[in-house]
Amino acid sequence: MAKSHEIQLDAPKIKRYQAEQTNEPFTEQATLNKAAMIWEPAIGKTDELGNDLIATFVLIGHCFDVIESVSPRTMVNR
Repeated sequence: MAKSHEIQLDAPKIKRYQAEQTNEPFTEQATLNKAAMIWEPAIGKTDELGNDLIATFVLIGHCFDVIESVSPRTMVNR
């Protein structure tokens, strides 16, 4: 998700750099601003989802620890 927005952000950044190097005016500042405004929430959402994924794996690990701590005899008597 964020990767596609990052690609859209890179094109105007490259054009801005090229304009700066050739001392020409950069005429796509609005496009660059718009792409940045879209990219920032997307990268935040990606980070949030990554943190959720890690927390899920930690929780699954804890669940396995609890399951493994219960002896097979206790499971049969239930």
